[in-house]
Amino acid sequence: MSAGPADHAGMAYSLPSLPYGYSALEPHISAATLKLHYGAHHRGYVDRLNTLIKGSGLEGRPLKDVVKRAKGSLFDNAAQAWNHAFFWKSLRPEAAARTAPSPFAVRHSAELKSLATGFFGSGSVWLVEEGRPRRRSPWRRPRHEAQGDPAKARV
Repeated sequence: MSAGPADHAGMAYSLPSLPYGYSALEPHISAATLKLHYGAHHRGYVDRLNTLIKGSGLEGRPLKDVVKRAKGSLFDNAAQAWNHAFFWKSLRPEAAARTAPSPFAVRHSAELKSLATGFFGSGSVWLVEEGRPRRRSPWRRPRHEAQGDPAKARV
């Protein structure tokens, strides 16, 4: 089973394939950095997820469901496996050199950097623009406050 956003119930979770080569994101992300974060960090989250899920009652569930229901280390590793799979799919080698941050992201850059330093793992936060008029909606709750309440842990 893929450890990504669109996985389905079944066997153990697996490391999804990267949608591009290791050097495809250079000069923004080096091949060495991508190999480390994909091949070691992401793989480690998936491997620990497969170990920790045994006997949890969440075996065979889609990864998104595990993230919503898990606590402690199981939550940490399931959430990071999902987060990394989503992140890799969000990057586009061809557009990397041409894409400028949206004015919305530029206005909230300092807030995003501040929020990112308080989260478990890699310090990733997502900025979401919802509806019209656009409203700011970064995920603000630290992991430990969101556990147990799927409405607070957006995935």
